[in-house]
Amino acid sequence: MPAVSVIIPIYGVEQYIEKCVRSLFEQTLEDIEYIFVNDCTKDKSIEILQQVIEDYPNRKHQTKIIHHETNRGLPQARKTGIENSTGEYIAHCDSDDWVDKDMYYTLYHKAESDNCDAVVCDLYKTQEQTSNYIHYFPQKQLTKDSLLSNIFSNTCSHYFVTILYQRQLINNPIHYPTANLFEDLVFTTQILYYAKSIGYVQKPLYHYILRPTSMSYSQTLEQKRKNLIPMKKNIDVILSFLKENNINEKYEKIIKFFHNLNYQTLIRTHQQKQQYAGYNYADNSGGVLLKKEYNILLKIRYLLVRLKLFRLYDWLDRQATANPWLKNKLA
Repeated sequence: MPAVSVIIPIYGVEQYIEKCVRSLFEQTLEDIEYIFVNDCTKDKSIEILQQVIEDYPNRKHQTKIIHHETNRGLPQARKTGIENSTGEYIAHCDSDDWVDKDMYYTLYHKAESDNCDAVVCDLYKTQEQTSNYIHYFPQKQLTKDSLLSNIFSNTCSHYFVTILYQRQLINNPIHYPTANLFEDLVFTTQILYYAKSIGYVQKPLYHYILRPTSMSYSQTLEQKRKNLIPMKKNIDVILSFLKENNINEKYEKIIKFFHNLNYQTLIRTHQQKQQYAGYNYADNSGGVLLKKEYNILLKIRYLLVRLKLFRLYDWLDRQATANPWLKNKLA
């Protein structure tokens, strides 16, 4: 059993995969397993992968390439990787990103030394030529409750690729995402819920690349409106999981409130309301300004939407995205 299994789905990443794979093969952790899942990519990604493997003969025996017969999407590719992994711990890496050479050594030894079921780290988020340091957890106290609350209110990172978790956690019932947006939130919610102890390495060991063709990169309002459809499908998966584990009352309101807030900023005309009917939840925002669990940023956004000050709302959203310090300050 290797110490760590890293699962890497592959689809349409021929421009990025070489840097990703080299960063994985040059890890300072030796006892590691790499599982690449080819989700029927149509470009030269697999050819490039095989060429890079030849440059690292010491890693060749640690590498598996699994081929899907049909394109099944990122969530199912991750599931295939999980089912074929053998490591004591499991991690995930997107094939258009890259990692620091000490990432898995650092997370593994943190898990072992502190007896953690899961360990999270910070990351850099890069869009074009701009990189922002993203703290996984902006507050000093790291508890499961505070972590999940901050994740659901979007004041905390929910990236699944910055988590190392024990294999035993997947022995619990796992609800897999049904769509290719917000799928990280589905995985992260369940892994952190099942983890009895969570460690935090406050270093940006992962480099998350926002590429122009990714769903989360689009800045047009129309694309953001379309994104509401897969987002709600995956939020429904999360709500089903929370209800199954009798913790839905604790988090359900904040999840639905945040989704509805996004919905209200994007759906502004009667025609849009007809087109996207059913992709929001019943209004549960009563008394939001008085609720302690809703942070200042959410309350400001809520007021701007209610007053229909959408330009000011969009400006604030851009400022919070570009300035993590501001976002953390308002959290």
